[in-house]
Amino acid sequence: MESGTEVVAIDCEMVGLGPRGESGLARCSLVDLHGTVLYDKFIRPEGEITDYRTLISGITPWHMQEATPFAVARLEILRLLKGKLVVGHDLKHDFQALKENMNDYSVYDTSVDRLLWREAGLQDCERVSLRVLSERLLGRRIQVSTCLLRGGGGGGVAPPPRARAPPPPRARPPSPGAPEPALDPEGALHLPHGLERLCACQRGGVLASGFPKQPALDEDPSAGGSFQR
Repeated sequence: MESGTEVVAIDCEMVGLGPRGESGLARCSLVDLHGTVLYDKFIRPEGEITDYRTLISGITPWHMQEATPFAVARLEILRLLKGKLVVGHDLKHDFQALKENMNDYSVYDTSVDRLLWREAGLQDCERVSLRVLSERLLGRRIQVSTCLLRGGGGGGVAPPPRARAPPPPRARPPSPGAPEPALDPEGALHLPHGLERLCACQRGGVLASGFPKQPALDEDPSAGGSFQR
């Protein structure tokens, strides 16, 4: 990065539009290199919202009541991005939501930086979420809950109702003739080798297949990134 180059990080939230649920921009947040908020507004997309994707985006109909129209917000955002290094995760989705050509900007995308993955010990993964990178490199958990949102433009916004967690699944009785888990003389449970390896990988945050473990409320790939992503 050239000395003196200004840096701005971007994250966008999307909702589904029309019968096909195509992504539309519903919120955009920008911060500078020091974490100062440059922009944070709810945005009313062009088209009929048919899916608020609340569990992923945190967006509800309430947030759209005084949201900034897309055409206005787009110009405000692009003015802040112009001439700066744009940082984000899976930035193609953010620029698609802004209806802007990403090739016209200098960008740094953490979703494709293999050196960053290696520093996080994730070099064998096929793709990496921002949630896992944050945990590995910064020791910070993100995307734990998307239900508490700050108001756009600095104003306070009441949080939407919290979603109820589904009841835990009932345990199924063992199949007839299925072998019972083995116990050692001290009463410790031994899992089959393959399952034991999978559990160990999950505890480390990465599945045996090389993909990062995803939580119940994870980001939608079509929803762009999140400091959230």
